[in-house]
Amino acid sequence: MLKKIFPLLIVVIISLLISGCENKKGNSSQSLDNIERQFGKSHSSDQKSYRSDAKIIIYGRPSCSRCVNIMKELDDRNLVYNFFNVDDNELENREMWNLVNKYRLQKNNSVGFPVVKINIGSREYGYSNPAFYEIEEILQ
Repeated sequence: MLKKIFPLLIVVIISLLISGCENKKGNSSQSLDNIERQFGKSHSSDQKSYRSDAKIIIYGRPSCSRCVNIMKELDDRNLVYNFFNVDDNELENREMWNLVNKYRLQKNNSVGFPVVKINIGSREYGYSNPAFYEIEEILQ
């Protein structure tokens, strides 16, 4: 009996892992910080100062661990950003690809999430799967 159920369990587990949090619809500009505040978690503040005029946009998927980590780093530093789930909106998906093409962010015909755009005044920066220190250098 276990031999018959085991393959089915594997399929169910894999489908749950693949779907992750992607059942979330629409734009999600709600930050992880806002979500965690609802559950009573708090963040420690960082002593560094950051530019207040930076506009940060993150393109990715809610189930992407790198996307979640970047958003957590931004939340920990009380930095405002917008997150766009590229699977939910064709316009945002096209905006992301325009950014990828503009800054030649593709490597081996693929793009790593998150794709991050930072506008500071008239300057624009684009990153594919950046380490947080890369973003932090621009924001200081």
